[in-house]
Amino acid sequence: MQFSTQLLILLMISTIYSCDPCYNTQCVNGGECKSGRCLCDDGAERPLCNKDLCLEVLDCPPEFPCAYGICQCPDTLFGSACQFQVPTGVAGYYFGEDICAGQVFGDEVEYDVLTTDDPSQFLFDKGRSSSEFHIQFINESEFRIPAQKVETFVTKQTWEGTGTFINNRFVLNIVKGNSTKDTCMMTLQR
Repeated sequence: MQFSTQLLILLMISTIYSCDPCYNTQCVNGGECKSGRCLCDDGAERPLCNKDLCLEVLDCPPEFPCAYGICQCPDTLFGSACQFQVPTGVAGYYFGEDICAGQVFGDEVEYDVLTTDDPSQFLFDKGRSSSEFHIQFINESEFRIPAQKVETFVTKQTWEGTGTFINNRFVLNIVKGNSTKDTCMMTLQR
């Protein structure tokens, strides 16, 4: 009889807790659970009262609100506050020259410039030599070339640098190489 009474009490306690919407909710940062939701000490209602990353992002325009600490820019804008217009007409076929340490290398260089999932990032694809690299625009006309391994005819090299895109013309300042570095300027136009 005593065992069945203890079992009954245990079942009643577990039923009470399982009906409590706050039973499995542990609010942090001074938050308090009410009806299964965390009411945070700053007056906001957030899951578990975790730090709101958007409180530190003060420059999002009202039409592009912050989510997860990032302004939600449309595909036509980029930047920390959606302040830059994505360059249009960038993708296409370009040709030009590659000058490293004052020497022109080979014939004209040719690249297909392709779009990527990120509207501010483009892929330069040389095709037959399989060398390809990415650029990342930092405003409407300037970009950076993040450090990346690029396969050339001879070997894989690390390339990185900066550049501009003005009037359908790319000027790339690239540091190429592994143990020895060459500073190169590549000029490409349509």
